[in-house]
Amino acid sequence: MKKRLCLLLALAGLVFSCSTEEEKIVEINVFDFTATINENPKNGNTIGFVDGSTNSGDLAFSVISQNPEGAFNINSSTGELKVADENIFDFEINPVITGVIKATSEDVSKNINVKINLNDIDEITVSVTDFSTSIDENPENSQLIGTVEASTNQGELTFTILEQNPEGAFAVDTATGELSVLDKEEFDYERNPIITGIIEVVNGEVDEVLNVTIDLNDLSEPITLENVAGIGGSGYSGDGSVAVDAQLNYPRHMVFDDAGNLTFADEKNNVIRKIDVNGIISTIAGTGNAGYSGDGDLAALAELNNPRGVEIDAAGNILIADSGNNTVRKIDASGMITTIAGTGVANFSGDGGEAKYAELNRPRGVHVDIQGNIYIADTNNHRVRKIDNNGIIITVAGNGTDDNRGNGNLATDASLRAPYDIVTKNNTIYIADITGGDVRKINPSGIISTIVNGDGVRIIGSPTAMDFDDNNNLYVTDLGGAIFIINSSEETRKILDDDQLYPGGIAFDSNFNLFFSDTFNSQIKKIDKVYLPD
Repeated sequence: MKKRLCLLLALAGLVFSCSTEEEKIVEINVFDFTATINENPKNGNTIGFVDGSTNSGDLAFSVISQNPEGAFNINSSTGELKVADENIFDFEINPVITGVIKATSEDVSKNINVKINLNDIDEITVSVTDFSTSIDENPENSQLIGTVEASTNQGELTFTILEQNPEGAFAVDTATGELSVLDKEEFDYERNPIITGIIEVVNGEVDEVLNVTIDLNDLSEPITLENVAGIGGSGYSGDGSVAVDAQLNYPRHMVFDDAGNLTFADEKNNVIRKIDVNGIISTIAGTGNAGYSGDGDLAALAELNNPRGVEIDAAGNILIADSGNNTVRKIDASGMITTIAGTGVANFSGDGGEAKYAELNRPRGVHVDIQGNIYIADTNNHRVRKIDNNGIIITVAGNGTDDNRGNGNLATDASLRAPYDIVTKNNTIYIADITGGDVRKINPSGIISTIVNGDGVRIIGSPTAMDFDDNNNLYVTDLGGAIFIINSSEETRKILDDDQLYPGGIAFDSNFNLFFSDTFNSQIKKIDKVYLPD
């Protein structure tokens, strides 16, 4: 009929373009998608391909909906379904995952229902328990510490140390989980009372972590004392020879310089002496006569009177608590001596003015903080005084009353009982208060408290000198035959107890050895490696 109509129109002289075929209709054939896979696949794993065809070009695929949302995605060209969120493919949470895919060709589309069934498989599980134990300090390398507790429902476990503090202290057997000592030096209570770590336990792609805590038991370790100066018994001899053959007379406070020389106050000999790194002793200040003279001259020609305290500042100047002269004196780098505090009169005066015009009363200790301020244990005035960098003196603790009251208040309103020594750390001042047997501290706000003997129980009989180690432990000498250590938690324990000794001064050398003056035995002794630095 169409051919006949075109012919008639052509005969009529009209021109038309006539189609000779029916218009093409786009057809799409699709099939619902069903698959069964094991639970716990990985992101990107292929689930399968949706099935569809068209009589016109290629199909384009897109996700219309899915439950749960975000479980899978589809390649728009190939129809490949892949895992998008592996956490959703957990049989215990989502045994069936469904969705709808749209297949499109030109302006025609059809929907494909998707159903993904998950197989419930026997999953790997790893169970761990934090490890905690206590062992005695000073074990040997390779000593067994214990075995971490961990289990799995199948396969084998692997153990790995993720971190430990201190580093390198212990090892773990990767197959058994046995912990053993790797570096015995770290298992020193004085250095590391607690050792910690984290261990990872792995089975295939499943892992758990557990915490390790090893508490060290503090043992009463034998202390070996070495005599480094003095033959015992009072006297004054030996300069130019080895210090162990010299005679001393009541050595008191001591200090190491940067070169490793030990300077100390030889009280009853009225001199300041030095032991060099080769063990040779010499006198650097004082003639041996008790007196007050020599300012502006060489220190070796000056007279001192029962010097007790000694300190070295950052410039290398030696400061002396010249107790019997009621002064603080200084030896400069050229060996010249001067008085920097005190007039020589035993009294209390001068706060707010120049220190050299102030009056002191039997100062026993002297200390320099990191800012260069000089602290004086003004013993018989029951005060601690400070000289700033401008030479001005003030009182920082004590109201002049011989007592141990005032905790919780400003230190200047508190009473002290014959302070003998001062040290500073982290802007905190520590005071050895000999008559009360107290160790007290002044915080950066100026508030005073007692950290030893504050409960009324006298732990330290007669604290005379103090020094810090590099681990922030405070060591205190007790003239009654003991040395105490106070840790950063303000816990106190005794590291030396011998009623035949009389510790009166203390200092650490650069090798972590502790030196103390055995005052009434007129000797200086050493304890090897009391601590190791953190």
